[in-house]
Amino acid sequence: MLKEPTFSFIIPVYKKPPEVFEKCLKSLFDMSLKDIEVICVFDGPDSELYDIAKRYDTQAIVIEHGGAPKARNAGFKLATGKYVVWWDADCYAKPNMAARWLQEFEAVPEADFVYTGYEFAGERGGEDSEPFDAYSLTCGNFISTMSPIKREKAPVWDETLEAGQDWDFWWTAVEQGCKGAFIEGPGFITDTIRTGLSSDHWRGDKREETIRRIREKHGVTNREIGVYSLNYRDRAIKLAKILGGDVIKKNGPDPAQYRVVINFGYSQISRFEGFPESTVKVQYWIPTEIEALAEARYSVVMETIRIAKRVKNLCNTIYEKNKLADLGINAEVVPLPISEDDISKAKTTLPEEFAVLVLADESYGELLKEISIDLPYIKFGFNVGKVSDYSCVLSFYRFAALDEPVVVACVNGRHVISNIQAPFCGFVDPDQTWDIFKKELYEQIRLARGKPYNQAARDYYLDLVNPEKFRAYVNKLLTPTLEVVS
Repeated sequence: MLKEPTFSFIIPVYKKPPEVFEKCLKSLFDMSLKDIEVICVFDGPDSELYDIAKRYDTQAIVIEHGGAPKARNAGFKLATGKYVVWWDADCYAKPNMAARWLQEFEAVPEADFVYTGYEFAGERGGEDSEPFDAYSLTCGNFISTMSPIKREKAPVWDETLEAGQDWDFWWTAVEQGCKGAFIEGPGFITDTIRTGLSSDHWRGDKREETIRRIREKHGVTNREIGVYSLNYRDRAIKLAKILGGDVIKKNGPDPAQYRVVINFGYSQISRFEGFPESTVKVQYWIPTEIEALAEARYSVVMETIRIAKRVKNLCNTIYEKNKLADLGINAEVVPLPISEDDISKAKTTLPEEFAVLVLADESYGELLKEISIDLPYIKFGFNVGKVSDYSCVLSFYRFAALDEPVVVACVNGRHVISNIQAPFCGFVDPDQTWDIFKKELYEQIRLARGKPYNQAARDYYLDLVNPEKFRAYVNKLLTPTLEVVS
């Protein structure tokens, strides 16, 4: 009995230049991993391309013309590999692509599919992807068609869609319980010029209609809130999920359709250009960017203030509100929520062994490494691990902020020692000599070692960062305020 190949590459072939198709096939057979099968499905007769396919060790079949999804479904019936890959005839594999895929599948056994970004042929640049998140996928696709999936987990391609078939395919797979693993970096090269029906239906009004159709198919309609972040993508996804809104993406719906747009952190969208007058525009300020603004050129500061006066400005703490006020920006304190998942998974007891998690940037990192030498009888972790695995958390950053790890630590009843001036954050002033700072720090650790589970901190922060509170605040922005005329 023949051994099944590791990867089955299924290639729909339709009206490709011969040199492009041959380059595609050659790249697959030149890969370092040779344990593959290649199935070419001709979407209608093409004798020239068929002859090229037969010069390689491929299976080749011809079907009646019906589009790429139909060809992929036909090829899947012939596939025998452990994983199937939906390959395009104008894409070129990197030499170690399949080997890297296999390495990831073996390293992450719970992954049903893996995916990467890609490069553009003949020019610089490409398209990156993002870590797997099922909710983010509902806001816009980030998984290339050219990604391997376990054969037994592969859904059927929707042959009625004229565009966005890849988004629908991966969304369907995730709805059926599949999980993905993201591999950083480009895995393959693709031609940038796309022609044909699919691309025609991904432009202008047809694009919005395609998005609407796919989302309705999967039960998603009428999301009125959009969240964008250039530098804090993970937090933007969490906020969008809490609010039942969308993460704004370039391949998602037109941002101008949202009634409320929240920009998390400072970015090019902070100008809110192109949005209707009726859109409620919210700028959520991050501590590091407040500090950066304070040190920016006068012209930059004045332009930022001018824009800020036209939108609603939010921040996380009174400290940040005061810093913005010093810059001439009036902001409202609306604490950032944590997810229901973080709350449900929070611990209600301390670990049996006292251990300390150290969270620090380069400003404090090297100095704080001394504590593991001075206190060898205590287990320390440096910027790695879950806060719930530790009894105490040290948080020291140049820009002190009540960030998510600290809040989650408090919700888990852990003892926090930091340079953050906030309730239950065990403030130690770093603006003193190292000897005095170290003495105070070690005394705080000694005291924390003898303390029980911090129920008071848990209760305080569960109320402060309650997702329902944040939802209620943003939902009020959706309700127009009636002006009373006397």
